[in-house]
Amino acid sequence: MKKGIALIVAIALLPVVVNGAWQVKWVFNYTSMGLRSPAWFSTIYADLDGDRLQEIITNPGEERLAAVKGNGQLAWVFPPLGNPGETSVGKFHTIADVDLDGKMEIIMGSSKSVYCLGPQGEMEWKFTLTEDRTFSYVQPSLVADLDSDGDMEVVVASHGNVQLIVLDHTGKELWRVATIPPGRGVDSMISAFDFDKDGLVEILVQSRSVGEGPTAENKPGTLMVYDGKGTEKFRWSTAWCDWLHNQPVIADINADNEYEIVFGTRHLDTADYGGVVALTFYGAEAWRWNPGTPKEYMQAEPLAYDFDGDGKKEIAVVCRNGGAYLLSSTGQKLWRYDYLYAHQYNTLATLAGDIDGDGKVEIVFDTRDNKTIIALDSNGKLKTSYRYGGLQTTAPAMGDMDGDGKLDIVIFSKDQMICMTMGAAYNKALLPWPMQGVDAGRSAVVPIPESMLAALLLCGPVFIAAKRR
Repeated sequence: MKKGIALIVAIALLPVVVNGAWQVKWVFNYTSMGLRSPAWFSTIYADLDGDRLQEIITNPGEERLAAVKGNGQLAWVFPPLGNPGETSVGKFHTIADVDLDGKMEIIMGSSKSVYCLGPQGEMEWKFTLTEDRTFSYVQPSLVADLDSDGDMEVVVASHGNVQLIVLDHTGKELWRVATIPPGRGVDSMISAFDFDKDGLVEILVQSRSVGEGPTAENKPGTLMVYDGKGTEKFRWSTAWCDWLHNQPVIADINADNEYEIVFGTRHLDTADYGGVVALTFYGAEAWRWNPGTPKEYMQAEPLAYDFDGDGKKEIAVVCRNGGAYLLSSTGQKLWRYDYLYAHQYNTLATLAGDIDGDGKVEIVFDTRDNKTIIALDSNGKLKTSYRYGGLQTTAPAMGDMDGDGKLDIVIFSKDQMICMTMGAAYNKALLPWPMQGVDAGRSAVVPIPESMLAALLLCGPVFIAAKRR
């Protein structure tokens, strides 16, 4: 890798006031850097080198990973420019300290390979499948200590022949399961967390049918839960749910000190409706909801946050075909906002944060075409919107990208990455959902506060056992 690459500067703009309060801080142009535009990517970021500038990770042309610094400069590209690109670089990657050396690594999946990259984009190891069966590409990845031995494991799933594969922190295969229903792919992020509080981490993975609509009716999408050794604990499916397309969210939504699993579906029960499903920690269906409006599919994951301060978490979901909703902790619709005036499709992420500095958390998303940022208050009223224009499928992310203490949002339009701000102060406490998957490790977990767990333990094991029956 050439050292000078870190000095390449994107096409940057002086801050320009737009739409009353919005400022464009900088614009990074992919094609001017010799890169193709990113596509269907779920943006993540982290300060990989400790310089207080976030590295923003995207997938130019679905053939490379690129890290763009929070000031709009290109940090690195993998594989480096001038080298052949990869095939089918997926849209869900992970940033984590894989080897626990105090430095962050990036897990990248592509066609038939998994890469572990260092903070400067250097390859630390590579795992490649050598079998002949179709393995179209490695889609999602996560990093967790599955067996409580103090070392991290890397979990990946395939979009082709559909296997769940676990590697150690050096890239050596530990185990795999191929029991995910055949003829389906993993097209969403996977999760790993001890959601039943038995001291062992569980892995959640969603499959989708290869077909869509009535042709897929006999191959419903399925949520599967495995223990850390690959033994299936339970699964969920329904008669008409052909596509699970977003990451399961793990949170105690009803304030009972037990975790629920919440996820969206492309279809639920009928060909025309998407839906949201909430499961208990042992796999029973707590509730399901569909919007009642044709073709409102769930593509972005739901997010869980206590918007009204009552101790229970509401569920925000943005559907394709123009509907944004807030649901109660029991799955009741609280409101709907129609965003069809901007465009009928959203991208892969719904975010939550205090974007305008009023001390309240807004629900923030953007549209795929006619690129528009939309921020709603907790009552479903429009707080602000800005139409940048253009088409891009890559998801936005929010955070203090350049270390100036202001909250920024990164959006994408055509071959550009745009960093914008409304000038609000960055406040981590008011940024509960800054990117798809909540964090750069894509945990999608809202932990129960330690104080609540401690209070529950004071009640004694008999009370806990009775409560879980």
